[in-house]
Amino acid sequence: MGIDPIEYTVWKDKKTPFRKRFLVISEKIFRKKLRSKAIWILLVIGYFLVHVFTISSAPFYPPEELTKELILYGEGTLTGEPYLKGGLFFIFTILLVSVVSSDIMSQDIRENSFVLYFSRPLRTVDYISGKIFGGLSIMSLYCAIPPILVGISVIATQTGDNYLGSLQILGLTIVAGIFTSFLYLPYAVLLSSLTERKAYSGIGTFMTFFVLTIVSELFTTFDPNWKLIGPENLLHFSYDVIYGIGLPEDVNLGLYIIAMIALIILPLMALYIRIRRKEVEG
Repeated sequence: MGIDPIEYTVWKDKKTPFRKRFLVISEKIFRKKLRSKAIWILLVIGYFLVHVFTISSAPFYPPEELTKELILYGEGTLTGEPYLKGGLFFIFTILLVSVVSSDIMSQDIRENSFVLYFSRPLRTVDYISGKIFGGLSIMSLYCAIPPILVGISVIATQTGDNYLGSLQILGLTIVAGIFTSFLYLPYAVLLSSLTERKAYSGIGTFMTFFVLTIVSELFTTFDPNWKLIGPENLLHFSYDVIYGIGLPEDVNLGLYIIAMIALIILPLMALYIRIRRKEVEG
């Protein structure tokens, strides 16, 4: 019985610069996720129910100018809900982040890929950044690009001549879209780093946000600041801050900042410690 020879191809490409290696990880995640049927199903349904009608309705009902009220509260979705502040937009956002993040870290844990990653000159921060940016690139397909297209379609067909004000709102919409794409990722990726099974990660992410939403609604009757426990409320309050509306009078600014830290900063810190330990063990 013969032995098949090992085929070896000489590497002819250039090495990626050290500080840009996280982009290689991001690109790999982006390409992989685009081959996922589950993600395509969510994107297609989400676009159809939330975005398409809003984008296409501007030429038929041209407003005078692009306003924050139109982006946040405009009844442009197929179901007649508000646009960015609608429940349907939020539901598809957390569904998508649950699917996108489900195997971002869990697959590396299951396959013990940390040994391969950190056998190269790759920092923990770069590894985490690559994973986060990879997820962000997919999330932006639903959370950032469509609202920007809505703003562009409105500006292109507006009947008024206040284009400077419309462009300002468009700029804030870009910020809001990127923020939405990122907001839930740190926590979702952290959960993915705690298990080898992507199903546990995805379901755990969705159920956490779902349960927090219910708890927020139950306890808001006792104190309005319980609204900050709900991921949807926190997102909507952030929109108010971005668009210059300000927080509701019954919501404490300090508690809002603490809630943001708990949702973004603390998961990132825990994720860094988790991956750093894996790097040392590897």
